[in-house]
Order: sequence, then structure tokens, then C-alpha cells
Amino acid sequence: MKGICSVKYSKYLIFILCIVQCTILTSCSNHTPTQDDFSLSIVNSETVVTANETITFVAVLKNSSSNKYTLQHGIPLIGMYIHAPDEEHEGYVHTSLVETKISENESITKSANFKFTEKGKYILEAFSSFSVNGREYRLTDTIQLIVE
Repeated sequence: MKGICSVKYSKYLIFILCIVQCTILTSCSNHTPTQDDFSLSIVNSETVVTANETITFVAVLKNSSSNKYTLQHGIPLIGMYIHAPDEEHEGYVHTSLVETKISENESITKSANFKFTEKGKYILEAFSSFSVNGREYRLTDTIQLIVE
């Protein structure tokens, strides 16, 4: 009788340990990041550009957290757009949904070449829109450009 009780007790103990372990593992993999876990920045320091010359701008999306995430997003993950100061960019219309994995403290970069044909003032806007575990994130960064 004593052996049967200890076997039953062992089965319950193993069952409870499995539930606890599954709960811990599931909660870690489904961690939802905060807005501060991600940043988007244009890394170019050049704000004065010469007309009719091609210049490359670089935008960086950084995961500053200590967690890996799967970003669900449209194409592109990082976009860049130039517009006049009195206009606003309305964003891209995404036609497909893809996933991108980003590790802890990892950065994803996007570079784009632009050629300005007219002198004047412009705004370069970098933007990224994605979701993680059902939560939406929309990040932007802008710099003002002068074309001479």
C-alpha cells in the first residue's frame, strides 16, 4: 500500500512540475516588449546636400532589449521618404505580411540613395511599422535637409 501511494504522489508531482515548467517557458517566449525596447534613427550627419549628386542615407531599427522577438510587418520593414516641409508623408500601403526575427541588442539597417535635382529645404523621414505578439509599434525619425 505504501508503494502505491508514493507512485500516485510521484505522478501528481511530475504533472505539477510539467505545468509549472510549461507556464514559465510560455511566458518567456510571449514577452511583449515596451515602446522603449525599440528605436529608429537616421544615422547620417549630413544635412547639407549638393544638388544633382547622389547621397546615401541610412536608417537603423534597434532592439535595445535583452529579448529576441519576431516582428510581423509589411514590406518594407524600414522605409525612407523625402518630402517638402509643408507636406506630410502618409506611409506605405503594405501588400504582404512577412516576419523578421530580431535578436537582443540587434540592429537592422536600411540604406537608400537619393538624388536631389532642385535646391531647397526637404524633410527626410524614416519610419517602421510592425507588431509583436499583437501589439502595434510605429516608429519615426526625421532630419531636415538643405539642398544647395
